Amino acid sequence: MQRILADPNVEYIVPDHIATISYEALHPPKRGLVNAFGKVDPLATNGTDGQGVDIYGLDSGIYLEHHDFGGRATWGVTFGGYNSTDDNGHGTHTASIAAGAQYGVAKAANLIAVKVLGWGGTGSYSDIIAGIEWVMKNAASTGRPSVANLSLNGPRDSTLNDAVKAAIASGVHFTVASGNDGVDASGSSPCSVEEANTVGAADRDNISASFSNTGPIVDVYSLGVDVPAAWVTGPDDSRVLSGTSMAAPRVAGILATAISRRGNTSPSELTAALVEHAQHVITGQPSNTTSPRSFYHAFRSPASATISLSDLHFSRDPDGKVYARFKKVPEKQGHVCTPFEFGSGMHSSTWLARDNAEGKYVAVKALTGYLTYLSQKKSIWEAEALAKLSEPPISPHCIQLLDQFTIPGKGSAGKHLCFVMPVYGGDARSQYLANEKKPFPPPLVKHILLHILRGLAHAHSHKIVHTDLKLDQFFYETKLTTEEIDKCVESEPPRRHPPEMSKDRIVHVAVSQPLPIISYDEALTATYVLGDFGCAVDGRYRQEHTITSPMLRPPEVFLGGFW
Repeated sequence: MQRILADPNVEYIVPDHIATISYEALHPPKRGLVNAFGKVDPLATNGTDGQGVDIYGLDSGIYLEHHDFGGRATWGVTFGGYNSTDDNGHGTHTASIAAGAQYGVAKAANLIAVKVLGWGGTGSYSDIIAGIEWVMKNAASTGRPSVANLSLNGPRDSTLNDAVKAAIASGVHFTVASGNDGVDASGSSPCSVEEANTVGAADRDNISASFSNTGPIVDVYSLGVDVPAAWVTGPDDSRVLSGTSMAAPRVAGILATAISRRGNTSPSELTAALVEHAQHVITGQPSNTTSPRSFYHAFRSPASATISLSDLHFSRDPDGKVYARFKKVPEKQGHVCTPFEFGSGMHSSTWLARDNAEGKYVAVKALTGYLTYLSQKKSIWEAEALAKLSEPPISPHCIQLLDQFTIPGKGSAGKHLCFVMPVYGGDARSQYLANEKKPFPPPLVKHILLHILRGLAHAHSHKIVHTDLKLDQFFYETKLTTEEIDKCVESEPPRRHPPEMSKDRIVHVAVSQPLPIISYDEALTATYVLGDFGCAVDGRYRQEHTITSPMLRPPEVFLGGFW
């Protein structure tokens, strides 16, 4: 030992400790997402979040073929002589939380597996350090913004901590689980690295989890109790786990989202922004924990007052008038969403909403309580279809999902699932009626059908079948500016129509078309979009030779009908 220490190339000798994964329990499979505040929210981010960012999972590996990753996960390297596969499941679960298409935050980020843990969820510090050094070198060689997640924990060790510090100094952002021993996190590694983003676990009520390590070293809290994500038993399987292991990768996804939206910064600057914009909502942590903070699911830029569309809140006055507000910002600041209803049907209503903070309009489709219930039971597939259609590469001929949230219902209606989408100018049916039901000119027919067939092809490439084709599902993109839409809203107030027959009469006060309808001539240069996937079908599980059920409106029926 003394001869080794005498070697000038040896700085010090330390024990090769063993680290373990940081999760508490395994629960039965469960569907649905949970956002940073623990509210059920199957998709709360943009499908392009995290684009151009690499997320490294130093863990037990990643099940690359899982559908939640959509081909964005690759195998980087294996240390420790293990098989290059995730034979534990922990690494797949944490990767899904960070960047899974269904369960994750940064849905367009690249995932890179760095296996440093074996099938039992343990690994030596020397292998973990080798993995950290590989990440540092690989990130430097690619030049891409990089986030690394360490959902593992062990005895405090200066060697492991120094490796993390060196990687952070090179520009790699690190998220680290605080550990599951219910003690001060400063006594463990690598969560005791001050430069890293150390994450504690909280439950759905924003209460610090009983198992979560705490203390001044903890930067933020994230959901770490009953968190669903992908699992290794099949390409569509999921499991619900609890632990700080689940909390840390959600923050990794948040950081990747922030980088893709705002551009990369130094790790210290991004950590400061994360802590600054976290919310003081956590309770139940010891008094020596100086950061009782949780954070928004959608990262906000410190340079602006932009509010996540997930904060949009609907309320109704005694006269039945509906208001929409961004609930996290005082009204006096002017960040108010102006409601204006596009139209309604038996199962939903669609609203024109203006985010004054971002200076743009969006469309918000609110489902009835009953349809929200069916969506939660997976009896309808609209949420999943919209999520898949919004994965890159996107099509200009399919409707896009920008965000998703739920709002309280009225009476026994339960919650209402809402989809946030771009504003489209109108639909082909409105054009047809506005032109006194005159037939579409043949060149316009070809133009519209070509765009719709492209939209159908894009949907079919994702194994999604649109089973309700009709004129009012064909939207055209608007070229109106925010200021021009403002004038339209001011000049044409909502026209009231009788309530539709829906559960608890929640759908009412309809406006058929508040925006100007373009002429047939203008339509020849417009982009048409296939919309409303409320009757979408998962094509992976259909055995029939026909595209859709004849009782609905399949392409082979519709295209030979009206036209």
